[in-house]
Amino acid sequence: MLIPRKASAAIISSSDIEIKLSKETTTEHLLMKEVIKELDVFKLDEQIAELRLTTNTFTHNNAILYFVDYKPLLDFKTDLELQFGLKISKPLVSATIIYPHGRYNYSQSQWSVSQVNKIPGKLSSDIQFIDAKDCSLCLGTIEVYKDLGCTVSKELEKLSFSLKRNNQGYTFSTGLPFTGEFKTWVMVSDEQIADIYDEEHENLIRRADLNAFRKLEADGVYDKVPESYEPTDKSAFWRNPAQHVGRLYLTGPDNGYFRNIALLSMYSTLNNQNTKGYWPTKPKSLWLYNDYNIEGNFYDTRFSTDAAYFMLDAYQVYNENKALDAAVKYADFLVDYIRKYSSLTISDGYLVPDYMSEAGKANTHCSLNHLLAEMNFLYKMYIATENETYKETAELLKVAVKDTSEKWIKPNGDLWYCRLPDGTYGLQDYPTLTLNDLKESQQLFWQVYGLPDKDFQILIEAKEKFNQSNLQTG
Repeated sequence: MLIPRKASAAIISSSDIEIKLSKETTTEHLLMKEVIKELDVFKLDEQIAELRLTTNTFTHNNAILYFVDYKPLLDFKTDLELQFGLKISKPLVSATIIYPHGRYNYSQSQWSVSQVNKIPGKLSSDIQFIDAKDCSLCLGTIEVYKDLGCTVSKELEKLSFSLKRNNQGYTFSTGLPFTGEFKTWVMVSDEQIADIYDEEHENLIRRADLNAFRKLEADGVYDKVPESYEPTDKSAFWRNPAQHVGRLYLTGPDNGYFRNIALLSMYSTLNNQNTKGYWPTKPKSLWLYNDYNIEGNFYDTRFSTDAAYFMLDAYQVYNENKALDAAVKYADFLVDYIRKYSSLTISDGYLVPDYMSEAGKANTHCSLNHLLAEMNFLYKMYIATENETYKETAELLKVAVKDTSEKWIKPNGDLWYCRLPDGTYGLQDYPTLTLNDLKESQQLFWQVYGLPDKDFQILIEAKEKFNQSNLQTG
C-alpha cells in the first residue's frame, strides 16, 4: 500500500499465512479522505486474526495518517511483521519526548532533539519525529492492549520499531504479537510535519502528550480513564467525547502534525455524535451510579458541550459545513434538554442538571462550570447563526446565575462547585476552570450587549482573590 509517493506499508508473513480483504470503505470529506480496509488473516485455512488498516489522506498537503489495528483470534504463533518503507534521503534530525525519573506528565516531560548521522537499529518505544531533506515522519507509539469495552483499552505492553537501511531507503518494522491486540500509527508527509526546534511546537506536542498520557487512534484521541469510571485501570485509556487535543490544535501552528490531528479529531467527533445530538460517555461513572443510579452511556453536559464548541470552532476555522451541522444539532438538543429538565430560579432562570442517563433520567446536581459552558456555547451559536432561540435560552441561564450569584460564594471566598438536588450548595470547585468560564462569559456579554455583568464580575473577583490568597499561603 502506498502512503504517499515516497512511502509504503506492508504486512509480511510466511508462506502458510494468507491475508484476505473482507471489506473496504471509502469516505470523502471536504478536507480528508478516509479509506478503511478490513482484512482476515488465515493460517492453514483457519482464521487466526483480524486486521484493520485506516488511511487518512489530507487535501491541504501531501500528508497521510496511517493506523494499524490487529486482533488475534487464536493463539497461533506467527511471524507476521508490520513494515513501513521510506524512499528518502539521509535523515537529518530526530526528536522525542522523554520523562526524567519516570514522571509521565507534561510538567515533568522534556523535549530531546538529536542530529542524526545514523538512526539506531532499535528505536525507543516513544513517539519519534524524524526529518529528512525530502520527507518528514512521525512514528506513533506501538501498543499491545486488551479491549475492556465502552471505548476503554488497557495497555499491556509498549513495543518499538526496528530500522534497516538498504538501497531503496529505510524500513521501520515491528513484529505483531501472538496474544493481545496491537495498534500503532504513522504520519508521513513531503512537507515538514512539525518544526522540532520551535518552542511553540515543542510545548504543544508535550502538552497534548500523545506519547504516554493520551493516545491517538483512528477514531480520535483517548485520555487516561478516571479512577471513578468502570471499566478502568491505571494503564487504560478511553475516548473522551470532548476531544480537547483536537480543539487545542485547531488554532495551533499550520503544520501537518497539528492540523492533521485537529482534522482527524473533527471528523471523528462528527462520526461519534449520536442521533439525539449529543456525545455519550460510554463508561459507567461509579459516583454517578451510586448517587443518582445513572448507568454507562450517559449524557455529560460538559463533555458534550465542549465537543459542540469544538465543532463550532472547527467550522469557523475550516469552513466545514458538516461541523456547523453537528453544532446546530447539539444546540437544538441542548435547548430542548434545558427546557425539559431544568429547575427554575426566582426569576424563571434555568438551573440545568449536569447529567442524564441513556433512559432520560436527569435528577442530578447543577455545577457552575457546566452551566456557564452551556450558556457560553449558546451565545456563541447565536453570534454564528443569529438564531434567537439560542440567545433567549442563554439569557435564561444567565438569569439563573444572577439569581443565585451570592449563594455560589463560600464563606472562605472560594466558589462552590455545584447546587445539589436538595437546593444546597457543595463540593470542591476547580482552581481555574470555572474562573475561565466566567471570564469568557464577560467577553460574550461585551459582544452581545456591549457591557459586562456586575454579578459575574463579583464571582470572578471572589475566585481570583481566593486563588491569590492560596498562592501566597501555599
